[in-house]
Amino acid sequence: MLAEVTPADLDAVMEQERRELVDLAPDEGLDTDRAWGWERISPDSMECRANFKSIAASSRDAEAIRQAREKAKAGRMAAKRAIVNEALQSDTLKLSAPLSVADKRRAIELYTDKYTECMESNQKYALRLIEAALRKAIPTDLLNCYAKYPMSIPTMPGFDYHAGKLYGKNGIMRVEPDIPLYFRPSDCQGILENMLTDTGKRAVDRSVANYTKHKEARARQEVRLAKSLVRCRTYMDLLKYSPELYKMLADDKKV
Repeated sequence: MLAEVTPADLDAVMEQERRELVDLAPDEGLDTDRAWGWERISPDSMECRANFKSIAASSRDAEAIRQAREKAKAGRMAAKRAIVNEALQSDTLKLSAPLSVADKRRAIELYTDKYTECMESNQKYALRLIEAALRKAIPTDLLNCYAKYPMSIPTMPGFDYHAGKLYGKNGIMRVEPDIPLYFRPSDCQGILENMLTDTGKRAVDRSVANYTKHKEARARQEVRLAKSLVRCRTYMDLLKYSPELYKMLADDKKV
C-alpha cells in the first residue's frame, strides 16, 4: 500500500524546492524580481498609471468618434428620408416633370455656391490690399479728381496677378482695381512688388492660393455633377440620385 501523504509532507517538499531555487541565485532572494530575470513595473508607478490613462483615453476617444460618426450617418439618412417623403407628398413640383438643361445648370450652380463664396471672399480681400498698394503710387490730386469726377477719368483696366511659389502656389487671379488709369496694366505686377510689404505680399499670395484651390474644387464638382445629371431625365431621377440636390433646386424654385 502507498503511504498516505500528509500536508506536512507537502510543505517539506515545497520548502526543499524553494531552497534549491535560492541556491541557483544566491545573491537574490526567491521573492525578488531580478531572481526571475525580469524587471518589475509597479502598478502604482506614475509611468504605469499614465500609460493606463492614455490607453483608456484613446479607447474613449475612439468610441466617441465612432458614436459621432454613427450619429451623423443616422442624421443624414433621416434627412434624406424626410426629403423623399416631402417630395412624394408635395404638389408644387411634379416628380414626373422633365428635368431641363437649365434646371441641371441651376442645380450645379446651387451645389457649388459654397466654393464660389470662398473664391469671392479671397478675391475681395486680395483686391483690397492690391488697390491700397497701387494707390500709393498714384498722385493724390489724380485720386481726388477720380473720386469727384469718376465719369471723366478712365478706370484702370484689369490685369492678372501672379502669386509667388512659396505662399501663392504660383496661382493666378484676375483683379480689377477701382483706381484711375495712371500706368499700364502690364506694369502693375512690378509696382506691387515694390509697394507691398512682406506681410501684405504674403497675405495677397495666400488669398490667391485659396482662390485657386476653391476654383479647382468647384471645377471638379461641376464636371462630376454634369456627368451624373446627364442620366437624370425627370425630377424623380434627380431625387433618386441626390435628395439634397433635389431639395436645393426645389427650394430655389419656390423662391
